[in-house]
Formats: sequence, C-alpha cells, structure tokens
Amino acid sequence: MLLGVLLLTSVSQAAPATLMRIEHDALQGGGQVVYVLDVLGGEAGQPWLAVGWLVDSDGNRAPSAWTSNDGATWSRSAMEATGSPEARDGPYFVARRGNVAVAVGERFDTRPRPAAWWSTTPNVWNAVKDPTDVLLTYEGEIQDVAATPNGFYALGNHDTDFGTVITFFYSADGRTWRRHSVHSTRAPEYVRTLALAGSADRFVVVGITSNQAGTDGRIWTYADPGGWVRVDPSPLGLVGPGFENVGAVAWHPTLGFVAGGATWSGNAEIPTLWHSSTGETWERLPPLEGGVAAVHHIAVVPAGFVAAGSSNAGPRVWRSSDGRNWFSVPTVLTGTTAGKRIGAASDGTKIVYVVTADTGSQMFHRVGNEWLRADRGPGFPSSKPRGALLLDVAAARGRIVAVGSDGNGKPLIMTSRSGASWTRAALPDGAAQLLAISAYRGTFTIAGWRLLRGRAHLALWTSRTGTAWRRIGGSRNDPVGAFVDLAATSTGLLALAFEPGQRGLLTTVWASRRGVWQPVAELGPGIATGLCAGPHGVVAVAAATQEPGTRIKVWSRPPGKQWSVQPDVVASRAAVSRCADGPNGTVLVGSDETFAAVTWKRTRPGERWVKSVVGSSAPRTEILDVIRDGPGFLATGTSGGRGQADLAIWWSSDGDRWARLAEADPISLEAGYQAGVGIVKIHDSVVVVGQHGAGNAGIWTGTP
Repeated sequence: MLLGVLLLTSVSQAAPATLMRIEHDALQGGGQVVYVLDVLGGEAGQPWLAVGWLVDSDGNRAPSAWTSNDGATWSRSAMEATGSPEARDGPYFVARRGNVAVAVGERFDTRPRPAAWWSTTPNVWNAVKDPTDVLLTYEGEIQDVAATPNGFYALGNHDTDFGTVITFFYSADGRTWRRHSVHSTRAPEYVRTLALAGSADRFVVVGITSNQAGTDGRIWTYADPGGWVRVDPSPLGLVGPGFENVGAVAWHPTLGFVAGGATWSGNAEIPTLWHSSTGETWERLPPLEGGVAAVHHIAVVPAGFVAAGSSNAGPRVWRSSDGRNWFSVPTVLTGTTAGKRIGAASDGTKIVYVVTADTGSQMFHRVGNEWLRADRGPGFPSSKPRGALLLDVAAARGRIVAVGSDGNGKPLIMTSRSGASWTRAALPDGAAQLLAISAYRGTFTIAGWRLLRGRAHLALWTSRTGTAWRRIGGSRNDPVGAFVDLAATSTGLLALAFEPGQRGLLTTVWASRRGVWQPVAELGPGIATGLCAGPHGVVAVAAATQEPGTRIKVWSRPPGKQWSVQPDVVASRAAVSRCADGPNGTVLVGSDETFAAVTWKRTRPGERWVKSVVGSSAPRTEILDVIRDGPGFLATGTSGGRGQADLAIWWSSDGDRWARLAEADPISLEAGYQAGVGIVKIHDSVVVVGQHGAGNAGIWTGTP
C-alpha cells in the first residue's frame, strides 16, 4: 500500500490524494452478499421464487434467482449474463404467469440501462440480448413488471425537460418486447411511477407526483378503449401538507385492486391502503396498525392479499382475505427500517418477508407464531448474514475509535493509535446498536440504542481507552428511542435523540449533569439526524415536518441563549445527514431531489441558509458526514449509481466552495460500492470510515 499526500491548505491548492484502505478480519461482511429484490409465493404447482443478485469481494454482480418448495430452504441458480461489458447485471422485479416467469432490472454499458430475463423451466433463466429490442434501448428506468391474463407488461419512467414520459412495454412470454402505449405529464409536474397491476382490460399505475407545491400520491388507470385517467386524489387523502405516496398495487381476479402507500397525519406517515373493484372508483380504507409506517409491497395470495412495509420499529406485514379488511401479522421488530426495502409473499399458509438494505438482504419465514431466518446456505452463500458497516469515527489523545456493526449484526468497535494498524475492541452486548461516537476531554462516548423485546431503548457507552466500555441506560426501564449523534460544547457533551411523541417521532436533546444524563430540550416533531456545536452555538437537525413538502428542520441555540422555539425550514424534498460549525458559519450536508450532493450554510444564527451544489447528479452524489477542519470543513460521502459508487472526500476553506480530494485514487475507485460515512482528522492524518465492496466495513486513511 502507498501512503501519499493529502493537501488541505486551500481549495485552489487541493490535490489528488493516495489513500490506504485497512484490511482486517473484523471488517469482512462475507465473501458474497445477497440482495433479494422481489419474491413470489409458491402456488399452482410452482415453487417459491425470488430474484436479485450476489456481490463478490470485487464488487461484481451475479444476477440470480432462488427457488424453494417450502419458503424456508432455498436453492440458487445463476441467470444468464446480458452481455454487458460490466459485470453489474441485476433483476429488480419478477412476475409469473403459469410456467413462464419474467424478470426486469438493469445492466451497465457506460451507464445504467434496462435488462430483462425469461424462464419456462425452474432454475433456467435466459437474458434478452437483441440489441434492437425496444425495452433494452429504452432511455428511462424500468419501475415494475406485472403479469396479466393477456401477458406481461413492464412500466418505464423517464424525466425530460418538458415533464415525465411514462411508457408501457408488452411481451407475451418475456422473450421479446414491444412498446404498448405512452403517457406524458407536463413540467413543472414530474411523476415517479412505482408499481403497476393489470386485469384483462385495465391497468392501474401508482406513484408520486412532485412540483413546486409539494409531493403527493397518485393513482392512474388505463383502459382500452378509454385511455389514461387520473383518479381524483383529494377524497383519497393523497394531497395536502406532508408527504403522501402510493408505492404498491395488486390485482385479484375476484377481489379487485388494492393499492398501498402512506398518507400524512399531523407529523407522521400512516400506512394506508385503497381498494377498487374495477380500478375506476376507489375507496380509502381505515389506517393500518403499525405506527409510523408505509406500505411498500402488496402480493396476491391464494386466500387474498398480503402487504408489507417499513415502520419506525421494524418491518410490518398485514393480511386480508377480501382486500377491504386487514389485520397485522406480528413481525421481528428490529428498529426503524427507514431507507430499507420490504417485500413479502405467501403460498396461502406460510408468509415470507425480505428486508433489503445497503448491507444486503435478510429473509424470514413464519412457523406458527415464530419467525425464523430463511436465507441461510446453500442457496444464500454469504459467510455472514449481512454486510458490515462503520458509521462514525472520533479521535482523542492519540487514539482513534470507529463504531458500527459487523457482518453478524453485532456491535463493531475498532481502535487505533496511528490509523495504519487497527484492533477490534470487545463489546459483549448483542442488543447494542451503535450509531455515532464523539470525544470530550479524553473520554469517548458512543450514541445508540439497545433492542429489548422488540423495542429500542436509549443507550450510551463511555470509555477513556476505547477498549473497555461502560453502558449508560439501555434497560427496559429507560425511554424508548435512539441516540443518533453527539456534540461537545464548552460546558459538556450533548446527545441528540428521537423518541415517540403523541403524533410521531420527537427530536430531543440530552445532557450529562454530574454524570447523569437527562433530557434538556424537547425540540419538536421530526426524525433527528445530526447535532453540532461551535463558535455559533449548537445546531440540531431533523428530517420530515408537517409543512408542505419540507424535509429539513434546524433548531439553534446561540451562545448564551435558549433553543429556538420554531425551527428553520431549510429545504424541501432533500435529505440531510450531519452538520458542522466553524468560524465561517454552520454547514449542513446531504443531497437534494436531483440526487446531487449539496450543502446548506449560514454565516451566523438568524441569517438565511444558502444552498451550494457540491457534486453532480450524474452519477448520483451524496455527502454523509462533515467536520470542522480549522477555519474550513472536511466532508465525505459517495458518488455513483446502483452498480458502482466511489468513495468521495471534499474540503472547503469557507463552506461555500468545495473541492473533491482523492477523486482519481485507485482505492476510492474500487469496483462495487464505496461510501465514506464518518470522517475525523487526527494530527495531519485523515481517517474515513464506511463501507466498500461486498458489504465490508471500510477504513481509509491518508497523510498530507
């Protein structure tokens, strides 16, 4: 390994760096990581079926299908390569009609392009390779595939300067495709179609629409004759303040259509379903059980429907025998599943659900009232059940400590004195989930939570050495919630948390007083994401509000003053990760609706937040952490698409103009997924932690 130069003197002087990536057994997430993107239940003599891919240690994808006779023991078969020059083929959606199964997804040929496969024999999958096929030459993204009594239909979505173009593709057997119909919307309204279902003479398409006023859910129908009709969203609760969406739909030949998503109530997303016998007139059903949640997936089963989604407590599953009356099926509640994809299927007696995140997929099947893991070998060849991930890093008194989770889902703490040699520190607490770390006066403090009987409880851990840790809280008697970030102030350490409130999640601030942690500020509704302190005071950041379309809220406590009563609404339709405060102002980092990396900066409390675009949206770029670096700032994140994402590091002297460092470094350009999630500077070295390759935790270090 070469250790080169990382110049941090000014933006104009910023130069490419050579980084060293740390190799350690504790960072391994498995030789191969499994991603399951869609699953079908066994029925009519056909086996259970799932599609997705494996990622090897070099970041290469192997498109794969899995079959099972019982939903518990699975066998894997490789799907034919598409012929793309890059090994990043992968199916996202699958549908079946009789003995014919069709999958659609992506391949990579200088950029992401559509891909398709078909199968008439279990475990044998053929790729569509005709370069003139209209599906393969499509310029947009394929969002779903559905089986109807007439054949298979794929749904395409393509944004242009003039609006969104929605395209239907038809295939009788998945071997060749033709364009069926096209529907357009006009700017400034842009549409993101998410799912479709079809009967013999009618399609239903669901999704979201966004414009300058906000983001709302939509249901469209298509009939021949008759054409496209947008279902009135107002009586269905799909317009108004907050974020509404419809992300799933299914059709049953006798029970009609069911669509699922979320509506907005107060300051929280409520899991919601809609029913229609014909696809023309729709009825909004009573809210589902499940707390703050949303429906991601609906499947037709022999006895009706099964639905699945995410929540602030874990994956959710619901069942119905008629499409109108639904009841909750208890699941394994493992903490918030925000940002994860949830799918479910059933053969009429057994239910399987899948949770997919950046670290891989986990599959569960229900036996009686107990859920068991269904994704172990030989069909799922990962040596560990999930990917490893480091989330944050801190330094004090010549020691560096990074925290996250290992390939078995257990807490992972890595320590080092130089950044070049690392050791795993023991934390024998299987219930612990570690989210952030900070150093204050030579003491390290970890923020997180502990999972006890399906509920997350606030927890902290402290250590002066980084090797022996003492837990604070995290018992069943402690409050439900999670600490997500920490900030050192001149008077002590503060912790940011989200906790259940009367109308959703509540952002709170805690402080240590004489060794006892207590809540000191109840800021307001929102999912807490970042806390920072500096010469301009303390700032707390949260996502999601009750104002129309807003996504980022900021509360401030200027030096010598109290917390602001009303938050600043910084941006709408954007994601925020962390914040940092320095002499030149306060900086928030994240990404906007165009998938570009952005920062928001204000010079001092009370002034306007100014947005700066740091990285382009092609490929997608995101900043995940930022710290103060003298008078300037250091940030880290990722840049890339679904199949290739590169490590990114930025530096700014003032928080306004940013330069990317190490952009051409071979380590940051390794195949597969690379992301910096946490960054720290110790002496003249920079340490970045995150994830790389096949779900391995990553540690990178460089020296000026």
